[in-house]
Amino acid sequence: MVDERKQLNVRIPAHLYQQIENTGQQKQDVVAAALQLYFGSYSNIDVARDLEHEKEKSRILEANNKTLEQQLGFMQLEYQKISNRLLLEEPKKPWYLFWKK
Repeated sequence: MVDERKQLNVRIPAHLYQQIENTGQQKQDVVAAALQLYFGSYSNIDVARDLEHEKEKSRILEANNKTLEQQLGFMQLEYQKISNRLLLEEPKKPWYLFWKK
């Protein structure tokens, strides 16, 4: 398969042009390598950004999980209190026996 190439005409600063000339390589090879390096690094930046985003989501989920665990503990304690109260209460007497013990 033939590597298809497209022409790109750009104006660059003189000091960059001089540096390209000093390499002794063809200008198109230097520019192509630089662009490949740039876009390769760009994808690494995206991966790093995605990783940071996933870490932040993980922190949020951990905080939510901790909150839910605290609420669950609270609800369990309240359930125990209510259950104990219901077990300890005396059965209600019919209304006509209110004066007897």
